[in-house]
Amino acid sequence: MLTGKRAFEAEDVSETLAAVLRGQPDWTALPADTPAHVRTFLVRAVEKDRTKRIADIAVA
Repeated sequence: MLTGKRAFEAEDVSETLAAVLRGQPDWTALPADTPAHVRTFLVRAVEKDRTKRIADIAVA
């Protein structure tokens, strides 16, 4: 929503899921004035390693 486009573009649902599993969003697509703490939150929210990912909204 911050970028105005999808984080993972693909032809269908299965390709989208595969893109999510193997890749990262294009962090450079975020607006330049996005605060650092928001960027950090977003990166941690989609972290592949669940031990590093934000566990739930209470932690955020």
